[in-house]
Amino acid sequence: MGFRNFRLNIIIRTIILVLVIVATSWFLVSAEYIRAVYTGILVLLLILEFFHYSDRLNRDLNQFFQSILHDDYTSLFKDRSRGGSSGELYRNLDEITLRFKALSKEKELKSQYLFSLIDQVKVGILSYEPDGRVHLVNSSFREILNMHTLMTGSLLQDSDPELYEFLGALKPGEKGLLKRRVGDTEKEFSVLSTGFRTEESEFALVSVQDIGEELNRREIEAWQKLIRVLTH
Repeated sequence: MGFRNFRLNIIIRTIILVLVIVATSWFLVSAEYIRAVYTGILVLLLILEFFHYSDRLNRDLNQFFQSILHDDYTSLFKDRSRGGSSGELYRNLDEITLRFKALSKEKELKSQYLFSLIDQVKVGILSYEPDGRVHLVNSSFREILNMHTLMTGSLLQDSDPELYEFLGALKPGEKGLLKRRVGDTEKEFSVLSTGFRTEESEFALVSVQDIGEELNRREIEAWQKLIRVLTH
């Protein structure tokens, strides 16, 4: 409806401009030069108003699309949506902006929830891009491998070249055994690497578990079972 109003206003302005130009030509032919001067000035004013009207809407539409492209949902046309021939168009643009804002907020909340959930998992999780830039890393990964300085956005090859080389040798879906000294203790870690792709790029997803603790737990359970058998 807003674009219909815009088209209708362009047609009306064009008709008025043509009529005034015809009237000016008639006055010139009839040698009524004073009236021709007045209508000529009116033609000039109508042309200026016509360009101002069309250019303002073009600038507003460009501002709207630029805001959407840059995820800026603060620009609204409330002052221009109150009445006027293009009022409904501006109201529709504001409604679209507010809907995009709501969707962006919902997406951000879901991302925060997902990142919080991943951060609480006891398994170490790391996601990085092909160039080694860390996309996501949870607290368990930093604690298990004692890499507290590894943060989102940092380069894995700068933080730990050996780990970066080890992970790069793993094929998607392949498991590996990582031996690593953490503090004064030599530990073994089970590493699973996989990959996933989004519309923008691809990522490597790595999960790390300390198998030493699991082996110790199973060994203790085995000893407890043996003791129960011997004491019967």
